Amino acid sequence: MDSHLLARPRALALALHPASRAPRVSRFRRPSPRLVLLRPVAALGGGGGGGGGGFADVGELFGRVEAFLYTVADAAVSASPEVVQGGGAKEATGDWLSGITNSMETVLKVLKDGLSALHVPYPYGFAIILLTVLVKAATFPLTKKQVESAIAMRSLQPQVKAIQERYAGDQERIQLETARLYKLSGVDPLAGCLPTLVTIPVWIGLYRALSNVANEGLLTEGFFWIPSLAGPTTIAARQSGQGISWLFPFTDGHPPLGWSDTLAYLVLPVLLVISQYVSSQVMQPPQI
Repeated sequence: MDSHLLARPRALALALHPASRAPRVSRFRRPSPRLVLLRPVAALGGGGGGGGGGFADVGELFGRVEAFLYTVADAAVSASPEVVQGGGAKEATGDWLSGITNSMETVLKVLKDGLSALHVPYPYGFAIILLTVLVKAATFPLTKKQVESAIAMRSLQPQVKAIQERYAGDQERIQLETARLYKLSGVDPLAGCLPTLVTIPVWIGLYRALSNVANEGLLTEGFFWIPSLAGPTTIAARQSGQGISWLFPFTDGHPPLGWSDTLAYLVLPVLLVISQYVSSQVMQPPQI
């Protein structure tokens, strides 16, 4: 590249971008810092539709991040050097989540002992429910803010789509008008991101605490129709690629666990799908 281009930034920019798509540079107006901040978020969010939907996809982006972190947590549990193939092992971690994990595991065992002393049936099952309720109550203020932000963002989607259609092909104008819409509506597209990030370690800690208890062989008891709280498979089985060995292959026309236990376990994924659908419907903005 010519040295005179390197000495002239604007000439270098024009050389790198053909004239048909050369960036527009204004001498009199500098882009808003807020707009500059949100552009990378829009790019990460996928920006479907009219190319300016990055703002609206912030929640989806952090949902992907959350799912990825849970996958990492599962991998960390599976890769623990103290997980014994035969079970009965406890995960010993020294990372920054170990404090949360150990605290929740201790609380879980205390709740179980208290319920057992009161002769409550299925003590571990109800202890898990109580611990989950406590965690939900502790994170409720953050969750409330996250949900409010998501509902506000969804309510503005018709206006955002109208902006995308009106200024189709002008990415900078779409971003500018979308940012203006959020400002006039008093909606911060990043308001729900921080609460999400704060609560993720808490839920990962709960997940790992339950994994520890399962590794210790303490969740072998059933819970109502569920044959075992530890589930139909183990971390060691998932690590070896046999995580669905309880479903396949069929033997004499039935799964390895038999139809009764298999269907009992499959009720839980069905309930999860139903609860997720109900939650998504609650999050929908009212139709006008």
